[in-house]
Amino acid sequence: CGGSYYRTEAILDAFSDENIAKLDWNMLGERFSKEIYSSDFAMQYALAARGWTIMPWEEAAQMHNSKEIPMAGPKDAAFRHYSGPVGKPTYELEWRSEDRHLAKDQPEKFRGKDPNCQLCYNLDRYVALYGSDKCTNRIPFTYSKLLMERYHPELKSRPCDLPSLC
Repeated sequence: CGGSYYRTEAILDAFSDENIAKLDWNMLGERFSKEIYSSDFAMQYALAARGWTIMPWEEAAQMHNSKEIPMAGPKDAAFRHYSGPVGKPTYELEWRSEDRHLAKDQPEKFRGKDPNCQLCYNLDRYVALYGSDKCTNRIPFTYSKLLMERYHPELKSRPCDLPSLC
């Protein structure tokens, strides 16, 4: 979803707790793969399920193998989305001293955790970790037994050590 922009009305509609809960995420995960839980699929699926149109932005370029030559889109695009081997160039930019107050360092307890873990969500654990359900779907969701066996078979033989799940 990098390089995307959306209408506020579409986001508020498609991503409401109730509309997200109506989607059969377990069926999708069982039929396809755990990658359906990544934002690149899940966001577009949720929007399409509510009838919103999704299309490429003509002024975006996908930078994948080179920081200068796009894999797709115009070379002089207004927006460049970086991914793959070239990485995210702006992630390494240093803060200006006058802007440091705008963000805090990541809390120690979250450092080194995989932020891309799929099938690692549990509402109760989220509230325990972050103190409220203010920034997440407030309707509980449970992964199917098949998905847990497929993607977390280690949980049959040892205690769960996935902070967001257990």
